[in-house]
Amino acid sequence: MPEILHPKRLMLLVSSIIVIANYILYGNTTTDIHLHDTYFVLSGGFITACLVFLLGLETLLYFLSSNYRQFITLQYLHIASIFIFWITYIVFPFGATPTPPSSPSYYNLSAYESYMIMPHLPFIIALLLFVSGQFLFVFNLLAGFIRGKKTSL
Repeated sequence: MPEILHPKRLMLLVSSIIVIANYILYGNTTTDIHLHDTYFVLSGGFITACLVFLLGLETLLYFLSSNYRQFITLQYLHIASIFIFWITYIVFPFGATPTPPSSPSYYNLSAYESYMIMPHLPFIIALLLFVSGQFLFVFNLLAGFIRGKKTSL
């Protein structure tokens, strides 16, 4: 197997690509969050900095735990979940709310609700996949610590 496809180097490569592309695409944007009576405005640079911290921490954990016997399939699934989530975020951004279709003087509430959920369905599925990948990451770390260190023959 080529050395670049090893999970810790692949995680470093994917993290670097995601951070650079996220800064290029969303560096000068803002995200508005409305919680009850409070209104937060987050810059794209701040979100990118949080992403750098989280992906950097996971990459560091990959390098620090590389001597433990972890399941390599779970490592690849974790990295794939991160990459799929980010690609889905670019293609289907969650903040873009579609306008409802023009309708007659009455509203069909069930049709409107399904219209509002359907555009976000790929993002929601990718988010669930991403969260599952994070659980796999923690499970794999714990399994690696329980299984012990790698032995050389």
